[in-house]
Amino acid sequence: MIGGYKNLSFFKQSEIIHDFTVEFTARYIDYYSRTRDQMDQSARSGKQNIAEGYLRTF
Repeated sequence: MIGGYKNLSFFKQSEIIHDFTVEFTARYIDYYSRTRDQMDQSARSGKQNIAEGYLRTF
């Protein structure tokens, strides 16, 4: 587990996608919209799935 999943390039990319999605939805999607909630949750899940999958290999 040297370095861990946080050093994987696709995890770093998923962080960028997450941050962009949150910023985009905050700027352009109504706060009470279900679409906003779904987009934010999806971006968060991508990061979480990578972490869980990585930890399962050990």
